[in-house]
Amino acid sequence: MGNLSPINMVDLKHGMAAKGLDVLVAVSPENFFYIADVLLLSQKIIPTRLCFAIVPRDGQPAAIVCHCEEK
Repeated sequence: MGNLSPINMVDLKHGMAAKGLDVLVAVSPENFFYIADVLLLSQKIIPTRLCFAIVPRDGQPAAIVCHCEEK
């Protein structure tokens, strides 16, 4: 994944804790970009090709993407 600002990640995880969320899953192109700091054009071109940015409250974020987007 890209490099989300540590300040944004801290704020995000504090917000998750305040709402009692254990994990956040971002799927929309805009939210995926915010979390992953990666713009995947295939997400816009092929709307059924979903990309998931996963942020656990305790742990490192991860992404689930199509194998062609792996790099």
